[in-house]
Amino acid sequence: MRDAAPGVVGILVSSADTIRQVGGFVVDPSGLVITHAGPLEAAQAILVKLPSGDAYYRASVVATDLRHAVAALQIDPSGLPALSLSSDDSLEIGSRVVAVGSPGEHDPAVATGTVSGRRQLDGSYFLQLAVPLSPASSGGPVLDEQGRVVAVAAIDSREGSAVDVAIPIAHVRSLLERAGVNPPGAIVAGEPAQDEMPVANTANEATDAAERAPAPRGEVTASMEPYEGTRDDGADGIAAGQAARERRRSSAATSLTGAWRLVNVIQETSHPPYQGLELEFRVFLQQQDSTISGRGQKWAENGKPIAAHGRTPLSIEGTVKDGVVTATFRERAAERTITGLFAWTVTPDGEGLQGRFSSAASDSRGTSRAERIE
Repeated sequence: MRDAAPGVVGILVSSADTIRQVGGFVVDPSGLVITHAGPLEAAQAILVKLPSGDAYYRASVVATDLRHAVAALQIDPSGLPALSLSSDDSLEIGSRVVAVGSPGEHDPAVATGTVSGRRQLDGSYFLQLAVPLSPASSGGPVLDEQGRVVAVAAIDSREGSAVDVAIPIAHVRSLLERAGVNPPGAIVAGEPAQDEMPVANTANEATDAAERAPAPRGEVTASMEPYEGTRDDGADGIAAGQAARERRRSSAATSLTGAWRLVNVIQETSHPPYQGLELEFRVFLQQQDSTISGRGQKWAENGKPIAAHGRTPLSIEGTVKDGVVTATFRERAAERTITGLFAWTVTPDGEGLQGRFSSAASDSRGTSRAERIE
């Protein structure tokens, strides 16, 4: 399975003040990536990380199949190693498979097991796996013994508990076909993939077709609004959502232009020495309408100031909407460029930012806060 590793990617998804990491895989050298659609539904920023360490923060969603929870992303580079998609849809119960997860600092996570059954979720059929998946495996490829992609890994929690399932490759091929994309050897001529139990109602069929229609390149078909509480949460949930919106509207009126002290605390990382590390940056942010950019330097580590010659430059680009800031960052260290995401909420007084960050360096993530500097 080592041949597949260069084509497996990590994906950081920011929505509201949450950042998730999932997996994905390249299906065309032009930079077309397949992943699980679930985490993208409220995405405000998407960063794709390659096993080489390169990261691309201008990923766009080019097609989604919400019913079968699979999506296609496009990133800039060309000449990427692409995985081969199986043309055989008859994966049997008991078949041995390998799930390849989001790459860490060095190699992707690999888990082996079998197909244990079929599972119906919201009227669609998925493969149930006897494979230990991690959250970072969701969206990654499930390979057969020949190294071909036979499914997309997904951790589904729609029934109240996490279930390791896989999206059959037929739905990936159908998605690519409807999107007008034809990776070499990936598309098999014929009708679009159908579920084992097709929907007979004509109105439902029309709705399903609309849900699965490809988006024009660069557009996201799913909602881009952050979660604010729904009727399923009851009156308390709705009230909480309304209060959150009001707070953000009031704070959104304040421009973020100015000098800021930014502090990231690493809470999770694949490199144990980084655990608990506090990183302080001094940045100047510039807001123009709904866009934000910034330049600054790393200023201190664990409260210890960094000498001027050792300060690494930091650049930030992002958007502001209703008091929610989603931004990508690049820190140019001595031997590499570190990329990642910020997801902040502006405090009610407009004088602070609170949220999370995630970095491609050693898969580090944790809390992020900022306060204005007078």
